[in-house]
Amino acid sequence: MIDGIGQDEDDAHRSARYQSADTLTSSPDPVWSDDGPRISCVMVTANRAALARRAITCFVHQRWANRELVIVDDGEADYSPLFAGIPADRIAYHKVARRPETTLGALRNLSLNLARGDLIAQWDDDDWYHPDRLAVQAAALGEGSDVCLLAGTLMHLDSPRWFDHPYIGTLRPGVPGTIVHRANFRARYPDERRGEDTVFLDNWPRAAVRIIEAPHLFVRAFHGSNTWEAHHFTRRIRNTPAAAIEYVWRRFVTRNLHGHSRFRMGTAERDAFARFIADSKRAGIFA
Repeated sequence: MIDGIGQDEDDAHRSARYQSADTLTSSPDPVWSDDGPRISCVMVTANRAALARRAITCFVHQRWANRELVIVDDGEADYSPLFAGIPADRIAYHKVARRPETTLGALRNLSLNLARGDLIAQWDDDDWYHPDRLAVQAAALGEGSDVCLLAGTLMHLDSPRWFDHPYIGTLRPGVPGTIVHRANFRARYPDERRGEDTVFLDNWPRAAVRIIEAPHLFVRAFHGSNTWEAHHFTRRIRNTPAAAIEYVWRRFVTRNLHGHSRFRMGTAERDAFARFIADSKRAGIFA
C-alpha cells in the first residue's frame, strides 16, 4: 500500500483504462541533421540497462534532428549494445570507475564537460520523454530565456494500486529535472547525492527561466530503486493548498483518491501515457 490507498478500493472508483498500448502507431523514424542548434542530452546511469534502453529509445525518436546523447556510466554493465540505432557522431559514452565518495552532482558535471551542444537537456535514465520534448522546449527558449522548465509532468508509480492511474505532478517554479538550458560553462551542479538539480537552477536568475505547460512531454517514473522514495512522488498530488484540501476530501470522505483533479488527463496526456507503457514493455520493464 502506498500513501493510504487501501486494497479494498471499489473498482467503480478507478480511473478509466487508457487505450491499449498495443494499438499505438510506431514512433517517428529517426532523423539526424546539423540544422539548428545542437542539443546535448546528458544522462548519468549505472547498472539499469532496461530503464536506460527506454530513455535511449526516447532519444532516438526525438523529432529534433540535431542532437547528441552524452552518457556518464559508473556501473559494471556495458551499455554499448543499446546504441545500435545511433550514429557514432551522435553518442558520447564515458565509463568511469565507481567510487563511494563520488556524488550524483559530480557525475552530472562530468556529463556537462563532455557535452558539445549549444543547448543541454537533462535526460535521466529512468524517465520517459515524448518525441516532441526537445522540439517544444527548444522553441520555448526563444529570445531572452536561457532555461526552459515544464510546470508539471505525468507521474507514474509501478505499484498495483497506482499502475493504471498516472497523474500530473507540478512544482513551483517548475520541475527541475525537465530542464533544457543554453550551454553555460559556469553552471555547475552542487556536490550532492540528491536534490542537486533543484540547486542547479540557482545558476540562472528567475527572469531567464521560462515555464511552459506541457505535462505530456515527460513521465517521471517510480520503479522502486529511485533516488527518492515513493512519498516524494505521491506528495505532488497535494502540494498546493487547493490540491491538499481536495486530497483530504477524496481520500477520507469520498474514498476515491483517483477522482482527484490531478488524475484528469486530456488527449495528449492519455496518448503519452499509452506510449510510455508501450515503450516500457518493449524495453522489458513491464511484462
